[in-house]
Amino acid sequence: MKAEIPVFVATSIIRQNSPILPYVVKKIVKFRYFYSKPLEKISPNLIASKIISKNSVINESNTKIAPAVLRGERVSVLIKSKNITISSSAKALRDGNIGDIIPIEMNRKIFNAKVTDKGVVTLEN
Repeated sequence: MKAEIPVFVATSIIRQNSPILPYVVKKIVKFRYFYSKPLEKISPNLIASKIISKNSVINESNTKIAPAVLRGERVSVLIKSKNITISSSAKALRDGNIGDIIPIEMNRKIFNAKVTDKGVVTLEN
């Protein structure tokens, strides 16, 4: 079976965890089959889950919704204890969405913190 389908194609190399937009165009391509379902639309918070080569079809297996915190990213840390809140910064050691508990590295020590907003985690005592 041969058919044509409209798909999004990368206009340049898209690095892992980089935004998909504006590096795609919609094209009609001939195909026999796809390994993964091509995306029908691209949302602004979509990022590459791995390196996407130029002219590759954008699909479910090479993209993901951007998490609130990315591994290796500097995050704001709110340290809460009774009536006091202190803020600091740390390095996220894992991707995380809001509500997730992720490991962070602060002052050369590892802590588990809850992701509470984009780029923000909370430590409660």
